[in-house]
Amino acid sequence: MNLSKKLLSGSAIQLSNLLLEILIGFLLVPFLITNLTPEKYGLWILVMSMVSFLGLLTLGLSSAVQRYLSVEISSGNVNEYKQTISSSLFVFILTGILCVLISIGLGLSAQSFVENNELSQEFRILILLMGCNVAVKFIATPFRAALTAEFKFILVSGTDILVLLIKSLLTIYFVLNEFGVIAVGLAILIGEASGNILLAIITKLSLKDFIFSIRDIKKSKVVTLFKYSVNSFIASIGDMFRFPIDNIIISTHIGLSAVTIYSIPVRLLSYASAFILQTLGVLQPLFAKLHAEGNLDNIRSKFQLSNYLSFGIGSLLASGLIIFGADFITLWIDNYDETQVLTWILPLTLLCGVAQQPSVMLLYALGAHRYYAFLNIIEAICNVIISLALVSKFGVIGVAIGTLIPMFITKVLILPRYVCKQVNIENKAYYLIMLKSFTFCLCFTVIALGIKPNTSNWLELLPLTLIYAFVYVVCFILIVVKEANRNLLINYLKAGIGK
Repeated sequence: MNLSKKLLSGSAIQLSNLLLEILIGFLLVPFLITNLTPEKYGLWILVMSMVSFLGLLTLGLSSAVQRYLSVEISSGNVNEYKQTISSSLFVFILTGILCVLISIGLGLSAQSFVENNELSQEFRILILLMGCNVAVKFIATPFRAALTAEFKFILVSGTDILVLLIKSLLTIYFVLNEFGVIAVGLAILIGEASGNILLAIITKLSLKDFIFSIRDIKKSKVVTLFKYSVNSFIASIGDMFRFPIDNIIISTHIGLSAVTIYSIPVRLLSYASAFILQTLGVLQPLFAKLHAEGNLDNIRSKFQLSNYLSFGIGSLLASGLIIFGADFITLWIDNYDETQVLTWILPLTLLCGVAQQPSVMLLYALGAHRYYAFLNIIEAICNVIISLALVSKFGVIGVAIGTLIPMFITKVLILPRYVCKQVNIENKAYYLIMLKSFTFCLCFTVIALGIKPNTSNWLELLPLTLIYAFVYVVCFILIVVKEANRNLLINYLKAGIGK
């Protein structure tokens, strides 16, 4: 199978996995809110938000492992490859142990986050279960990275699907039998542990050079990985201070029920973001491979094409959420006062942040992500300051605005200039694609809002959404994408399917 076909099949497999996750989430969220109560569901979201910060313990090592394995495979350096595997796995095991210890500490401080005695006790148990869950994910990271570096996306996605099914079925069983919110955490842990054990077995069977050996644990390799990952770590701090910190701010200033309200449009946003990331997720190992080969011209070509894809998908999803988001949430769960405004503000983060993913992936592949890392930190600090300033007066809407403003400044006005410099692309060329995409999205959204009929059930909403998506994609390709890039995309697809 040629590289183009691997990339396209990888994207298709990952998207199929995501669609299944969205479908299950669509069914589970209202089920959990109804059966757990909005307050306890808010507790669950709060715990998950806090646990996400444990990801910082790896100091960004995940991206370093992914990058170096891709480079070492391309160069055929088996010894370095084995050292990366053994050294990173050793570090991840130690980090997993630390993760569990910190979870215990967070549980002991439960009263600082949840005043209710019953809820604080459930908080303690949940935070420990989810801490163990994160530890399991840490240990599985080298296995996942090795398979991805070899473009074996079907094995990774197949395991992810199994994990998703186990977690979902156990969650439904536990909740129906009234085991409560703690059982939901147990279901997640069981599913994650069993799936990652299978992932480790699959990796060992499919990759002959994947060997863990004490002798291959090298201090020099650990230092090399961390030199790269320190900037990834700084960048990940910014990511953590986006929606996870929003939930903590809302919980402490408004209440757990408000966390539930805010989490509903954020969940739709996360699905849209994941769709973009899964579609373009194959780019980072591809850029790393091309960089190792010194193929800068091919990097520029793939980068420009990926920008059209990213802005096209991002603007489509942002526009769709603005137009149909409130109606969707009303039919899906319930009608909340803040829903309409949130579905106008939050989707803009897709345009400002997520649609810039090819740039971010390119910087990581080139090892030039230090600037992005510090830019992300600045965005995170501004996010917290603005959200805290606005939450008392504007509630969850103020928190959403606090997230959007710094993201627009850093991701739209500043980051592209640095990325273009790295690959010798004119700023004007990049911003022209962005401006055309944003303008098209704005015009299309305004027109659609003006002519959109009222919808009162799923049979009216879903066909309308599909028609809108089809028309948007066709018009975007014809109006925004240059003819040369349209032909390049068609040839790329033909090569991928073997025509």
